[in-house]
Amino acid sequence: MFIHYAARYVQVNFLISTVRNETSKLIKETFADRTYGEHQHWDHSQIQEIKEKDKQTTYALRSGYIQHVDYNYLIQWASKNNMVLEANFQVGDYVPKGMPVFYYWSFNHKDVNEAEHDQFLMVGNERTNLQDIEFSMEKLVEIAVKALSTGMNDPNTAINCIHRLGGLLTELAGNYRPITYFSDNQGDLRLIMEQKRFRDYLYKSFYQIKHYGKDDISVVSNIVDVLYKCAVVSNQSIQKELWDFTHYVLEAVDVQSLPSMDYHYLKEIMVKFANVTGKNLNWG
Repeated sequence: MFIHYAARYVQVNFLISTVRNETSKLIKETFADRTYGEHQHWDHSQIQEIKEKDKQTTYALRSGYIQHVDYNYLIQWASKNNMVLEANFQVGDYVPKGMPVFYYWSFNHKDVNEAEHDQFLMVGNERTNLQDIEFSMEKLVEIAVKALSTGMNDPNTAINCIHRLGGLLTELAGNYRPITYFSDNQGDLRLIMEQKRFRDYLYKSFYQIKHYGKDDISVVSNIVDVLYKCAVVSNQSIQKELWDFTHYVLEAVDVQSLPSMDYHYLKEIMVKFANVTGKNLNWG
């Protein structure tokens, strides 16, 4: 039994480490500098003027998951055809055949080959980690949830995953930019595409672990601890997301009924958390 457990423990920790390193690399690649323009905001009057034109639609040619978007070629294609595209999906979404994937507004009168956009949009039967940070992080969530099952009862492995998720969220917080508007090399708007919010990554990282680990104070305390440490190195807007999410996590716990040592340990973390974020902590 010891040899079996030791071999399995090494394999699981190697897998956790591998997933963490791959996701870290993906985060850096996702938010690396691009040759095209990336913008958080755009002139609303210009957006309104564009959308007053006749809107046209392109549809998914097959059912599946959005695995990869070639932004560079997509923006070049929109520039060549003098149009503005608005995506109706995010990377990782499942789209059925026939679902609208792009709306577009064309500024010339020549015919546009709508099928060309499929060259810049990879749709497959499974989610992949080509561009899907959320999916990569969910691999760690899956390991943690399995470790918390009654059959496994291995909270230490779950806590290991929590620490790795916390590290990835910290990296994400340092690189994250809520890009919505993409322009070509001439500075003309070519693509409107909402990206996942930081709170989406936060929620998908811990909501299942919170559900299955709410009765284990070691799991809850470690979630709160990694959120606090992420807040230490994050900007104010990210800190607010982390603070609000921590209260969501603690909604599953009857804090006032915790044994004294558990209560004081958790309170110490929350006091430090409140000091970092400038929030008020109303605990006795």
